[in-house]
Amino acid sequence: HGVQAGAGGTFTDSVPALVAGGVLIAGAFAAAAHRLHRRDSR
Repeated sequence: HGVQAGAGGTFTDSVPALVAGGVLIAGAFAAAAHRLHRRDSR
């Protein structure tokens, strides 16, 4: 099972990569929501 960049198998088969991606996405959503909430409360 060779490693092929861009094949997508690395990310779908690697749990740490999925977790890292989920954390990054959650962080981005949290930052966006926090920014919107602060802007609305003024």
